[in-house]
Amino acid sequence: MATLTLFLESLSPNSPKHATVVLQRTSSFGLTGSFTQISFTPIERPEDDAASDFILVRSTLQNDATKSTLDVVIKATLLRRCEYEIALETKAYENHANALAGLIPEFHGLYVEGPNAIVQCLITQYCGEPLPTAFSLLPLGLRWKIVRQVLKMHEELGLHHLALFERNILREATTGNIYFIDLRMLRPHQCKRKLRIKAGCIHPSPDEVDYDELYKLVTKMQLWASNCVDFWGEPMFLHALGSAEDVMAMYPKYKITSEDQRKQMLVEAEVFLENVVIPLESPPITECLASEDVL
Repeated sequence: MATLTLFLESLSPNSPKHATVVLQRTSSFGLTGSFTQISFTPIERPEDDAASDFILVRSTLQNDATKSTLDVVIKATLLRRCEYEIALETKAYENHANALAGLIPEFHGLYVEGPNAIVQCLITQYCGEPLPTAFSLLPLGLRWKIVRQVLKMHEELGLHHLALFERNILREATTGNIYFIDLRMLRPHQCKRKLRIKAGCIHPSPDEVDYDELYKLVTKMQLWASNCVDFWGEPMFLHALGSAEDVMAMYPKYKITSEDQRKQMLVEAEVFLENVVIPLESPPITECLASEDVL
């Protein structure tokens, strides 16, 4: 039987000091033997996830027999508030842990307290901290690294994460490895993208890249060049720019208050078109091989 002894204080700060609770592993695999929590540090919730009922705690667990230790993260819920979500994530680890090895933390099991499962704890390996800033502000190399890992999940493993927020992507400080967490929404996926992802190419339409989390992620990371330019304070879509009249057609008519203004804008539109630089389009998968900067 696999058991885990935790300080109640690590799950509920108002609990008596040194009070403990013993949990049993109910997942199909995980740690074997008995473990005891010997230290813990609460993990602060991100602002965009503050409403979650989950409790996150980084802990050191000690094997009662060998005295060896593990650095883990405990994702806990009390009073069965998030029972369904915990069950979904446990199932994702049980079904896909082998396929996703190297992309997700090692799963150490789901542990529950008593027949009513008042306390439920999902235990995983500690694999670093969440991304410290917005996707678009990350170093370029790190952005490419994350996209490569997502592509592997999509195209090689046929899986959709569906919760690719900065808080759900970890970076291990020593190795720089990337890990994905919060697998509650993991689903089968068939990637249908038609274009390569190449930095600096014009932002494609959603149907050309498979309008899914990959398209949204690359957009957030600002790896593509904008498909809009500014003219007189209004965005102009580059793919529709062929003539000065095209520019005027995209400009809101109610902002043109006189014929003189229109004539002036037409002249400026001609100059605008002579100077605007339209980025290259992303190459089709069938015509371009993947490389270091083309995915």
